[in-house]
Amino acid sequence: MKKRNSWFFGLAAAAVLVGTQTAQAAPADGAYIGAHGGFGTAIVDATVTENETTTNQSSFSFSDGGLGMDGGSFGAFMGYGFRMDSLYVGMEVDSSWSEIQIDPGTFTVADTASGDGAVADPVTAASAELAFTGGVSGRLGFYTSPGTLVSLSGGLVGSQFDVMWDNQAEEYWDVGTRYGVGIDTTLFDGVSLRLNWHYVDFYDASVFGIGSNNEKTGTGMDVVIEPSMSVAHLGLMYTF
Repeated sequence: MKKRNSWFFGLAAAAVLVGTQTAQAAPADGAYIGAHGGFGTAIVDATVTENETTTNQSSFSFSDGGLGMDGGSFGAFMGYGFRMDSLYVGMEVDSSWSEIQIDPGTFTVADTASGDGAVADPVTAASAELAFTGGVSGRLGFYTSPGTLVSLSGGLVGSQFDVMWDNQAEEYWDVGTRYGVGIDTTLFDGVSLRLNWHYVDFYDASVFGIGSNNEKTGTGMDVVIEPSMSVAHLGLMYTF
């Protein structure tokens, strides 16, 4: 009888322990912090208008959709969430430093303006780098199991772009809307693995000229950049 009681209490203690661990294992239920790293791609299109005194002021853009960039991305995030049975709602802030860049070298753009005697303008160098991104997002999700959360996110971001055109360089900031999907799954008590993907549609931004290529009438050029970004991150998260 005592042996049976020992087995009974042993099983009951194991059930309580497993239940406690399961309750603690739900990722992002409460306050959490984490770090991530991954790879991203971006496209920076640009519409350039030459500020000439002629009536046929010329504008041009990239014929193939823009400058394609890619590179690494790494950063940190923190947030707070609520689990409601199998449903989830939360908020999150994050920041990422990246090396998403391109340097196409020397190329030539067509100049259709009359009066300046030129048919083509050589650009000796042009490059763009997405250096930093910070944002805030809302999250809605569903727990497919006690330790796995699948979520959708949406919010706003701001990014720093370092742009160089014909050996004139400037730093610019642009904001955009971000959408994403992710999965968080528990590895062990409090620690979860995260995999997510985000797409950012940045607002078109006038850079008001670059360096000495300014926006003054009759000189230089106006440049409007039209960026977008897609990035995937793998990270670790700790839920308090």
